[in-house]
Amino acid sequence: MQDIDTISAWEGCGMWQRGSLRAITIVGGVLLAAFLFLPRSSFPRPRDYSPLVELLKIQEKEEAPLYAFNPFEDASGEYDDLLGLRFFNENPSLVRNIRKDLGPGEIEWRLEHSRHRLLFVPEKRERMARLFEDYCGHVIDYTLEQTKLENPYAEIVTLAEEIPELPKKGVAIFLVHNLAEEVMGTYVFSNPNRKSVKIDLSRKTFLGEVGSYTTNIFLQGKGEPEITWDRFTIWQTTARNPFAVLCVPVEETLHIAVREHTHRAIQEQFEATAAKDAEELEGIVDDWMAVEEALVGGVVHALLPSFLKSYAKNLPDSSIQEDIKSRRQFEQYQHLEKAIEVVGEMGYEKAIRMYADHPGKFKELVI
Repeated sequence: MQDIDTISAWEGCGMWQRGSLRAITIVGGVLLAAFLFLPRSSFPRPRDYSPLVELLKIQEKEEAPLYAFNPFEDASGEYDDLLGLRFFNENPSLVRNIRKDLGPGEIEWRLEHSRHRLLFVPEKRERMARLFEDYCGHVIDYTLEQTKLENPYAEIVTLAEEIPELPKKGVAIFLVHNLAEEVMGTYVFSNPNRKSVKIDLSRKTFLGEVGSYTTNIFLQGKGEPEITWDRFTIWQTTARNPFAVLCVPVEETLHIAVREHTHRAIQEQFEATAAKDAEELEGIVDDWMAVEEALVGGVVHALLPSFLKSYAKNLPDSSIQEDIKSRRQFEQYQHLEKAIEVVGEMGYEKAIRMYADHPGKFKELVI
């Protein structure tokens, strides 16, 4: 068990990881309460999730206690400026102390090593955890039944403090109250006389992602992309808009189901390009993730509202439109509203089949 103390400043925005289809890479968690996905007839389901909606309306997002979600891993160079220049600008007293230690003269600095890990705030409200687990199981079963997709999941796990074993088969769902990333860098400062000072700087950032399913794309030496993916997805129980939490189980289930088709489209387009470099690959990944988000969003808005009208009757209708409006500021959702229209007209089953068979055809309809 490891309780993480705040070492430095906080930020409220997430960070994109080069080569990753999603914004975070996650390993770990703990079993507080869990269940395996059994045949649908095995689940006694509550008929009313109004108490869950009320809890989502009144909740306050907590930022402590923080626990390590996974061990530190090496971070890419994109974190240099974040931990270096910005941190020094925000902490002039630190710079003054370094100058005092090194004496007069020009001071140079370099990043010696950077690493990062994920942190989480556990959901300690037992009623919230139980209701949300029940809701997730119910709405996932509904989604799979309506779309005829295979069940990818092994278990639902509400995280507490330590790291559990990942399932050997299927994808684990990890539920948390809040999620953050910690980035730590070791910096070396030196003067012309080669006197040096070494310090560790750390920044923790709440990611602001209610749900995520991560795959990573690495560009090999021969210019061939290699794709890996995690055996888990992580969902938060908190958001300003209750609909954002309630739609996550459907969204992430669809992301998992169609991600292989996105991978195929990315590889085919990259193979057809002349410049096989990281910048080209990054642009292709961004383009196709926006298309995948469009498909998923279109299916969610065709599928979920009727479920919520039956089982979460106290959810304001305005919350759905507020969620659409809030996503307009993010480039990854640039095709969402067009896709809602397209999927609504053709039907979600046909849209999913089109994306599976010919991703490019669906792309042409929504861009």
